[in-house]
Amino acid sequence: EALARGVPSVCCCEAVAEVVGDAGLRSPDTLDDVAFAATIDQALAGALPVATLTARAEIFRWQDVAERVALAELAVAQG
Repeated sequence: EALARGVPSVCCCEAVAEVVGDAGLRSPDTLDDVAFAATIDQALAGALPVATLTARAEIFRWQDVAERVALAELAVAQG
């Protein structure tokens, strides 16, 4: 949702980093408050262009994801 609105995203776990991709910043250490704050500062300073954020969000639109899941479930059900 943040990406779709052009809001910079900072993540600290691999699962979120996989979705955010190059449209977000990954904090190097989840236990290092200073490093995490520095990553947030980078995001707020405009380190990521809004176009990059919104383009990445297009890949994960809820409607598209729901359709892909439904097709996968159908394929499994049909064997």
